[in-house]
Amino acid sequence: MATSYTITLTHDPARLEALRDEWIALQARSRNRTIYQPPDWVSVWWAHFGPPDALWLVEARGPDGARAGLAPLMLAPYRPLAGISLRQLQFVGASAAF
Repeated sequence: MATSYTITLTHDPARLEALRDEWIALQARSRNRTIYQPPDWVSVWWAHFGPPDALWLVEARGPDGARAGLAPLMLAPYRPLAGISLRQLQFVGASAAF
């Protein structure tokens, strides 16, 4: 039987701080932690460099309501070729966003 997850999308930067405690607990369970994942780093980066209206914060909860995943993404310009301008979702702080 498949497990059902609830996915929520938010564009409000205030949600970064509201999720802080759950985010820290989720990160503590991860085997692939980096210095770029904690909520403090993402929140500070966003406050200084985040483009207006570009935050895409994707939250996942399992069937029991527990946090199962969190993806702080941003909509960023992407120019694969001269004269072509697209937008793509990238993780907050991705170097390719500039």
